[in-house]
Amino acid sequence: MGISVDQAEEEAGKTSCMPAERIDEFIESSDAYRSLSSAIAESCTPRMSHGGSVVDLHCGKGDLISILLSHAPGDCRFIGFDDEQANVDYCNDRFRSLVHQGFVHVDSAGIDETPMISSCLIIEAFGLRELTEKKTQETLERTLRSISKGGAMVIVESSNRPWTQLLKAAGFRDSRTIWSRDGIEAIIAER
Repeated sequence: MGISVDQAEEEAGKTSCMPAERIDEFIESSDAYRSLSSAIAESCTPRMSHGGSVVDLHCGKGDLISILLSHAPGDCRFIGFDDEQANVDYCNDRFRSLVHQGFVHVDSAGIDETPMISSCLIIEAFGLRELTEKKTQETLERTLRSISKGGAMVIVESSNRPWTQLLKAAGFRDSRTIWSRDGIEAIIAER
């Protein structure tokens, strides 16, 4: 049996979440962002299946979707959710032709409210950081149930929480850091 979320956070010592301005600075830092993008593409490409779905739980302006689109099989679908309607509108415009072809769908939903969609890969960036411990655990457990056999989840978050331990507590196996820099880490967790 894994450790609880409370135990994992107590062991690591919880700090405050990364402010939004710092996240924006990171995304605008092309060097760090290119490095992260490469690590995500390398880790995710083998997990995207023909006819499968990739879900981005907190898609923002669709940057992770954009990264993965160029590495996905031609019939892979991308579904993004964001709690800000401006981001949803931006993504639907950004991916307009793919939206019309049915390969990309973006809708409004909070990270802890997204519908369960069977997926080969679920990605999340900077959406879990403001959830309570209980909501984080519930979201990770619900996400695990949405991932098809052999699938995975990738999270990109500030390293203020023990993410590998939290993923293990939620029932994921074999989680590992695939990228870390400047207080931000990307972790992949297998179903």
